[in-house]
Amino acid sequence: MIDRNAMIAKIETILDQFDRGNGRKTSGGPVNNDLAREIVQRLQTDGDLKADQDAPDMEMRREHLN
Repeated sequence: MIDRNAMIAKIETILDQFDRGNGRKTSGGPVNNDLAREIVQRLQTDGDLKADQDAPDMEMRREHLN
């Protein structure tokens, strides 16, 4: 089971690092695809978020929405 509060804290940290590293602000605006990919990649790297079998489906749906 994923600890929701710990996950939120990690995502907030990633958002802060992404803002500083890329010189762009994400607060108040839509979350862009680069940022979403960065969050997922870092969480997977940390082992907190495991890629599940629906990932290709989700990617296709996400592309369709864009």
